[in-house]
Amino acid sequence: MDKEKFIINLFVYNSYKNLKTIFKHLYLSKININKIIIIDNNSSNSISEKIKIIKSINNKYNFNISLIVNKKNYGLGGSHKILFRLLKKEKFDFFLNLGTTNRYYVSEVLKDVIKNTKGKYDYYLFSRFIKKRNTENYNFLRKVMNIFFIKLTKFLTKTNLTDPGSSTMVVSQRSFKKIRQSTFIDITNGSHFTHFLNIKFYNLKLKCLEIPIIWKEGNVKSHLNALSYVFILFFSLIKFTITGNFFRERDNNFSFKTFIL
Repeated sequence: MDKEKFIINLFVYNSYKNLKTIFKHLYLSKININKIIIIDNNSSNSISEKIKIIKSINNKYNFNISLIVNKKNYGLGGSHKILFRLLKKEKFDFFLNLGTTNRYYVSEVLKDVIKNTKGKYDYYLFSRFIKKRNTENYNFLRKVMNIFFIKLTKFLTKTNLTDPGSSTMVVSQRSFKKIRQSTFIDITNGSHFTHFLNIKFYNLKLKCLEIPIIWKEGNVKSHLNALSYVFILFFSLIKFTITGNFFRERDNNFSFKTFIL
């Protein structure tokens, strides 16, 4: 395990209050962390406050950290695209996407990362819906709608994933090298990004292992508009079924500042 170098990615949007616990779990996990990349999607606090919070936490752990502060909110998809561009310049064996909204137990995810990245798979996706009991503390309506769209995705796109909307994933560098920019650059910048990205990954025939994750309501309010999210997702899947492509994202010019902490 010591030979496997990880880059940890943390997407942050008004969720700095959870970083202290996440850093603690990362430190205790003993994962060989080459770098932590924090991508801030234009959170409401000032840049000086953001840097102060991270430095204060990291004084105890001394991680190598890059803080990326987006000029504006580019959405989950936009932040992923910035991350993927940055990763092309980095050396690592695996990168791990971790959420910062306290919707799952980071310590348990890290245990599963250590356990499973010793295997033959190059792409690991953490799924909320492999085990029914893992969503007992998750909002009922959200759970029902997720299950509906999982089944619809399987039917329309012929992909066999139990949670295509999951953004908690581990991808090896050798697999990442196979992922051309054209795979993801035209996908939406919005929160649908990971749903569509996982379908694209599936079609690239990456060796994927889905791992159960316990899901709950987090302590950061969701900013999604449920009605528009469902509408866009439904018609995007229909378009993919007919054309083999999702609706094209044309706004891919991103501006951000980088801080080495």
